[in-house]
Amino acid sequence: MAKIGRAGFFSYLIPYWKLVLLTMSLGVVSVLLGIINPYFAKLTIDNAYGNRDIKLFILLASVGAAFFLIGNLLDFVKSDRSRLLSRKVNFDISRDLFKRLQDLPFAYHADRSSGEYVYRLRNDTESVSALLSDQIPRFPVLLFRFLAIVAVIFYLNWKLALFALMLVPISHIQSTLILRWIGNIARSKMAKIQKLFKNLHETFSHMHLIKSFGREKNEIKKFEAGLKDVMEAELKDARMTGVFNVSGAILSKALSGVVVLFGGFQVIRGEMTLGSLTAIAIYVAQMMGLLKSIYDFYQNIVVGRVAEKRIGEILETEPSICDSPGAADHIIETGSVEFRDVSFGYRKDASVIDGISFLVEPYSKAAFVGLSGSGKTTMISLISRLYEPGEGGIYIDGVDIKKIKLASLKSQTSIALQQSYLWNDTIANNILYGAGGSTRQDMIEAAKLAEAHEFIIRSRDGYDSNVGEAGHSLSEGQKQRIAIARAFISKPRLLVLDEAMSSLDSETEDKIIDNIKREFKDSTVIIVSHRLSTVEKMDMVYFLKDSSTMESGTHEELVRKNLRYGELFASQFKDTLSEEPAVFQ
Repeated sequence: MAKIGRAGFFSYLIPYWKLVLLTMSLGVVSVLLGIINPYFAKLTIDNAYGNRDIKLFILLASVGAAFFLIGNLLDFVKSDRSRLLSRKVNFDISRDLFKRLQDLPFAYHADRSSGEYVYRLRNDTESVSALLSDQIPRFPVLLFRFLAIVAVIFYLNWKLALFALMLVPISHIQSTLILRWIGNIARSKMAKIQKLFKNLHETFSHMHLIKSFGREKNEIKKFEAGLKDVMEAELKDARMTGVFNVSGAILSKALSGVVVLFGGFQVIRGEMTLGSLTAIAIYVAQMMGLLKSIYDFYQNIVVGRVAEKRIGEILETEPSICDSPGAADHIIETGSVEFRDVSFGYRKDASVIDGISFLVEPYSKAAFVGLSGSGKTTMISLISRLYEPGEGGIYIDGVDIKKIKLASLKSQTSIALQQSYLWNDTIANNILYGAGGSTRQDMIEAAKLAEAHEFIIRSRDGYDSNVGEAGHSLSEGQKQRIAIARAFISKPRLLVLDEAMSSLDSETEDKIIDNIKREFKDSTVIIVSHRLSTVEKMDMVYFLKDSSTMESGTHEELVRKNLRYGELFASQFKDTLSEEPAVFQ
């Protein structure tokens, strides 16, 4: 990945230096051909017209036409190579940006909308690739053309050349003032378009909610408001660009007229030929047009730099969760999980868990329980290294997970969550997503263990049925069973189910638990659940009493000794409590 800094984005041009050099060379040749043509006009007027030489006139006209055709052909080739360069650079930037987004921790994504990423991956990368492939190679050509035109005008009439150069700063003042406003407008426009993308993504991903609450009109109004903001920003940008173009054109014509007027006096006084004045008039017009091109170039640089900064913010963000120095592959043998004085908070000023310590024994089937919001899912996220502890350490097989390579850890652990997160793809591909290289038979076995096989084969296309956007063609229970099958297929040494069976009936959940205890004897299994029948089947129960206290024991032990644990399941075993009064501590 290219290192991003003030000159970092230029590194994307290095692999394609031949293309860059070719486009610049073609530009230089095109400039030379463009400069020659006005000189042919001088020769035609002074020599062919003046001497009434028809052969010279035909020769000069033919050579001029040939140069014109060659110049246009070179421009076509240059444009084609420039587009190729742009696509290659855009591919590289988009790839690196997407890779960096994948490398960044879950916490980074949790606070942002995927709509923002879509906009940056599409619009911002286009702006930056255009800046690098079109504008950067263009600058030396523009500079060369300007110097060449000035040199030719000096050769033809140094007084007129000096007079024309004295007028250039007037054009510069006009462009500098307007381009500063254009830069500010561009930033505002990009921010509003990105916000619109964000809202659009959320709207389409929450369509079930919108339809359920009948909020279609509200979403239409919100979209219209965002669209109006974008429209106003674009009109403001177009209006300012129009002012820049019109004022620039008027100023250019005025300055060219002044130069031609000054040259006309010289022709009348006999200090310059009419052919030379004609050539100089064309060169001055080219120079003024060139100044416009230079200011257009600067405008594109301003807009491109805005997009470059937005992409750079992501590319320069270092992943906070990555392989530590000295991290190594580790084969999980026993699957013991230990927290040692672990503290963590999503914000620095608020701890979710504070100094928690406990040990999940090897090969055990453990239940994590506690009140909603007590930190159970946070602990699961810490085990999965979606987040890093603020203090303390987490150990698997007695090894600090920070010393285990991320790829090694994740290849031996599987997780199923309450929210299933299905792709808009077939059931087969959703299950196989859990393990690369698994066979179709492995997939079917995993589906059977998740009690999903029967409803899958009854589907129209069986395992090849498409689940739709976010699995909308399935019930919540069916989605959860597919997600559980996805977690099963890799036969992990550490299996975590975080409320992954909350939408299942008790009978189906009991069957899945029995399947786990039978087929995952050599794995450590952690299940977060509020269902009594599930908790009772676990070897050990870990009760998160509060942010700093974790108590463990069998279900019966915790019922007898912990009032708050008993209250957690009171509605589910009211009869048991009434028949066998517990001694609470």
